[in-house]
Amino acid sequence: NEKSFRHLIKFIKDLRLWMLGISYMFVGFYIMVPFTFLTTYAYQEILLPYNIAAALISVIAIGAIPGKLILASFSEGAGRFKAMILSGIMSIMGFTGIIIAGVFPSLEFIAIIFSTIIYGIGYGSVWPLYMAYASDIFSEETVGAALGLLTVFLGIGCMVSPPVAGWMADLTRTFKISFLFAVITSLLSMLFLILTRTKRKLS
Repeated sequence: NEKSFRHLIKFIKDLRLWMLGISYMFVGFYIMVPFTFLTTYAYQEILLPYNIAAALISVIAIGAIPGKLILASFSEGAGRFKAMILSGIMSIMGFTGIIIAGVFPSLEFIAIIFSTIIYGIGYGSVWPLYMAYASDIFSEETVGAALGLLTVFLGIGCMVSPPVAGWMADLTRTFKISFLFAVITSLLSMLFLILTRTKRKLS
């Protein structure tokens, strides 16, 4: 009906929808980097035993459990936006630690484990925070469409990230560049998230 059509047009013209979608797409970019390359990076460049390098993916999950609980609780008091920014900062700290872990002789194992846990804390909260934030800023009439569209953006990021980050690693002969790519896309995700604070419409 006409009312639903007006809601749809208003929804499509809402700049926050597209900024949040692009932000979530960059989330898809950075979350796929450790899942795709962390084991190989730790084994080939940090020189950890393969069984330990492979277990690092489980370490992400270990960090994700308290991350989801702590940052979700934090978001109730401080607000979703601040919690999402904190989640992004934790991810960047984790990626940075992973990149520089090899410069600590005899401490590589501890450095990469600690960094992976820090990343996991940020990673664990990202999904519920984005969904809750979208529910906060969009109306009941459009929130379902918003959540669906956000998932499409996330899927694009998840699909594009592995081949791009892998190509960069092949080009430079190091997986560190892939994790640097994750840092950059984390920053871009936060930048576009900041732009959701406006209520401007597309012309």
